[in-house]
Amino acid sequence: MGDPTPLQQEVADDSAKPEGLLYHYTDQKGLSGMLGKQEIWATHVLYLNDASELRAAWDKCWAKTLQELRSSGHRNAEKIVEVCSNLERVLWPSLQSHAYYVWCLTDDASATDDHHHQGDRLSQWRGYSAGTFGYSLGFDFCCLENDAFVENPIFKSLSSWSGPCNYDEGEQNTRIDALAKESASAILCNWDEYWNHLRNQSVSGAENRRNNMEHLSNPLKKMYICFVKFARFTKHPGFSEEREWRYIFMAESQSAFSIREGQFGLTPYLAIGIKLSTPPSPLKRIVVGPNPHMDEAVGLVRMMLEKESIHDVEVVPSKIPYRNW
Repeated sequence: MGDPTPLQQEVADDSAKPEGLLYHYTDQKGLSGMLGKQEIWATHVLYLNDASELRAAWDKCWAKTLQELRSSGHRNAEKIVEVCSNLERVLWPSLQSHAYYVWCLTDDASATDDHHHQGDRLSQWRGYSAGTFGYSLGFDFCCLENDAFVENPIFKSLSSWSGPCNYDEGEQNTRIDALAKESASAILCNWDEYWNHLRNQSVSGAENRRNNMEHLSNPLKKMYICFVKFARFTKHPGFSEEREWRYIFMAESQSAFSIREGQFGLTPYLAIGIKLSTPPSPLKRIVVGPNPHMDEAVGLVRMMLEKESIHDVEVVPSKIPYRNW
């Protein structure tokens, strides 16, 4: 059947797997909510810590595709570019309003081979828990992929949309080039079929395009899905130390979100149930961050786990000699 195309890979290739546990760093309120309510909080994509990431990747993809169309030598290149440009002006506001939410974790196994130091990084304690009273929760990837999230009518889990972020600008540009070339080729192919076989010469061009909109828009729809997914997992190289792994969810309703206080002000989030007390639990390990009363803090986490019937979770203290009290 041949190798999958870049567009097919972008939609279907989710074979990446972390080598160890994925860690979610959080503070006291986050820990209490995750264990007590057995839910995760996925943040709206436009309220993440890199405000430019979505727009930058989106703009690059579209600009490269339009460049490919212009340089194609196609007799209708300018008309096709005009149609695609008009579409982009409609799609971007639509994308902003779509309720995409992201749950962020850290792949610490790629940072160190020492199991005892995973889930225990100073930069993450400082970034997500103000340096003190923080916790990192280690999740097993296979368990997360195996129906760990609770079904809810207000959202659908895009289970195939999970994977590591890409911070390499060279790799990002290579991927954009491949996506843009295949997108442009598919658009031109559909346009040729329309022009040579589907167009009715007895009606106007505008009416022809309306009558054949489904055919003309198919490659654009595929391109839209691929560009959105690519942008969701693309981050600026300056954030590479985070080694972020993401789960993407999409709300069925625009009003499904709740509001919490965040680093950058009020932040919309989606509360998603997770089966922590149902064997096999995806939660395998909790690291208690730097704390002036470590023994008590570790003991309390174990009490919380017992209270919520969440079993077989290793609870360990941070080994980092840092304090902010």
